[in-house]
Amino acid sequence: INGIGTLPYSERLDRLGLTTLAERRIRGDLIETFKMVNNQVEYGKGLFELGRSRRNLLTHKTANVNLSKDICKLSDNFISERVRQFWNDLPKSVRDVSTVDN
Repeated sequence: INGIGTLPYSERLDRLGLTTLAERRIRGDLIETFKMVNNQVEYGKGLFELGRSRRNLLTHKTANVNLSKDICKLSDNFISERVRQFWNDLPKSVRDVSTVDN
């Protein structure tokens, strides 16, 4: 597409009808989380801790004060931490579907 390479990233995305890399990443993470939480895949067992309602994801943050700040920062990039707030913000009707194809 001629001339699009000189446009800012956000404008290129708008013109091409694409979402940002960050939005695509979280979408993929949520799909994988759905599969893991609903035991539709063999991997990721025990990666997520569910609340009593079996719908909300809980944090795995530890109260161990001996962990370095660098290690704590790294854990924020784990999928279990990256998706927790996004997953918990989804409407109940979305979290309760039986397949990601709905």
